[in-house]
Amino acid sequence: MKFKVNSEVLAKMMSDLARVVPAKTALPILYSFLLELEDDLLRITACDGEMALRGVVRVDESLSKGRSAVPAKLVLELLKTLPEGPIVFDTEETENSASITWETGKSAIPTHNPDDYVNVSVPGKDAPGFETSSDMLLKLIGKTVFATADDPNRPMLGGIFFDLGAGSSNAVASDSSVLVCHSFETPADTPKGSFILPLKAANVLKGILPKEQPVKAVYDHRSARVAFGQIELTTRLVEGKYPKYRSVIPTDNANVLTVRREDLLRVLKRMAVLADRKTPGAKIVLSYNSMVLSAEDIGMAVRGHEEMKVDYDGDNLKVGMKIPKFMEALSNTESETVELRFKDERRAVLLQPSGEGAKDEGYLVILMPCMTK
Repeated sequence: MKFKVNSEVLAKMMSDLARVVPAKTALPILYSFLLELEDDLLRITACDGEMALRGVVRVDESLSKGRSAVPAKLVLELLKTLPEGPIVFDTEETENSASITWETGKSAIPTHNPDDYVNVSVPGKDAPGFETSSDMLLKLIGKTVFATADDPNRPMLGGIFFDLGAGSSNAVASDSSVLVCHSFETPADTPKGSFILPLKAANVLKGILPKEQPVKAVYDHRSARVAFGQIELTTRLVEGKYPKYRSVIPTDNANVLTVRREDLLRVLKRMAVLADRKTPGAKIVLSYNSMVLSAEDIGMAVRGHEEMKVDYDGDNLKVGMKIPKFMEALSNTESETVELRFKDERRAVLLQPSGEGAKDEGYLVILMPCMTK
């Protein structure tokens, strides 16, 4: 295999793909990039055994096709130090070695057998899927990922659940104490189906998705492939049946509070300083047009409270809420004001954007109350 390519173009692609190269693995071949050259297209793959990123670079000149595996970290670090310009990559000079030549110098690096590289299964040609934009997918991941769970007993909660259908679909995440659901438009011919995208794959996509690019995702019962631009991500899916999330969304929470989102966030930040570090909760006391938030750390003899003027004309209630999840939910809401809908002191609280200027219509959060001292 021998080709000429721009060093900066190759370094940019490898930098994106390197996010998947594992820090530790029992399979040393996974510390490598797999390179495959056909005509003037260089295909580069990085894999951790569960997930693979593949990118395509058009080379300036293809001198001979072939395949090779090269140390990912070493090659990328070298490319980043080279001046921008053409380089020649050649695996034909010496067995088990490759040379990289630039205008004023040359290096030799080891190569490995490409046949040892791990393949992550990809969905078949007739696999169902959906199309969206990279901006929408970034929004869906950004607004739901905080609610995923790290629970080995319930692995199905360790990812984002995509519940797909014609015209409208949902992205859902939950750790049992909070549930986030964000609806989004999908084409009218989108087949009904679902899959659970692993948290690691979601975070990789969050880091590399470009702006304003069409995205196509397909899936089967084992894996999913998300393609955009010159890159595609293939990942094994989280196994297990996702809980029936629709059944826990409250429909009759009649006690409605409306408040400015930023004002509530500021008060919660102050209460977080005063709350118990191990169980950071806040007590909310509701009465006519008033909400009092309080927090304390008994062991440190610290406590505080603050009253907020709000729009509320419901029952007098006392509800405990977990501060970190409450703040995350508010931070991921874009509207100027939010609604909090309460049933009573023990039932789930529904948080939604409110007002005519709400930018994130279709976004809702279910927060479970907690015990407070």
